[in-house]
Amino acid sequence: AALPMSVLDTSAEDQHAEHVSILEFLPKAPLLLAAIYVHAIFDGGMLGFLSVFGVRSGMSVETAALLLTVLSFGNVVFQIPIGWVADKTSKNGTMVACFVLCCLGLIALPYAIETAVVWPLLLVLGASGFGIYTVGLAQLGDRFTGPDLVAGTSAFSTVWGLGALTGSVVCGIAMDHIGPNGLPEALLIIFLAYLAVRFMARRRRR
Repeated sequence: AALPMSVLDTSAEDQHAEHVSILEFLPKAPLLLAAIYVHAIFDGGMLGFLSVFGVRSGMSVETAALLLTVLSFGNVVFQIPIGWVADKTSKNGTMVACFVLCCLGLIALPYAIETAVVWPLLLVLGASGFGIYTVGLAQLGDRFTGPDLVAGTSAFSTVWGLGALTGSVVCGIAMDHIGPNGLPEALLIIFLAYLAVRFMARRRRR
């Protein structure tokens, strides 16, 4: 990162550019920031408790540790294809598709955890769950420029940190009170709540 930054020419910068704070940016893209928040809840919950979920569902510790590896593999491998699909079709549609696929994956996870189906299922969950962030960044770049883009990037990071913290707490409490299935059930409720809010906001705009 230091190499390209070291060759930047700052002489042409507008020193009097408008400054936009994170709080000022929030009303400009509430649904987009909410999507990043939900993604971060998924990130924090799954990374923190997926292996625990596997062990409590009857897996050995060694096999349960592989759950996280496969989830992460789905994240790493499919982000470029997801970005390509978003560019060629609709970023909003791709975002909704990622949410819907995640919901379906979370519904299926308790039933698939003790079968071989869990491995391709986790690939889909990893791709769609982390694809939300990829498509969100693309939408941010499409909709905003200049100070708004800088503030939006900072807002993404802030919201992500809050979501990751929330995900760990919520999923931990859910697993304590419900059992291992508290992990996918808590995440599913949050994902469905976001889709409901998005649907209502779209109807209101129409």
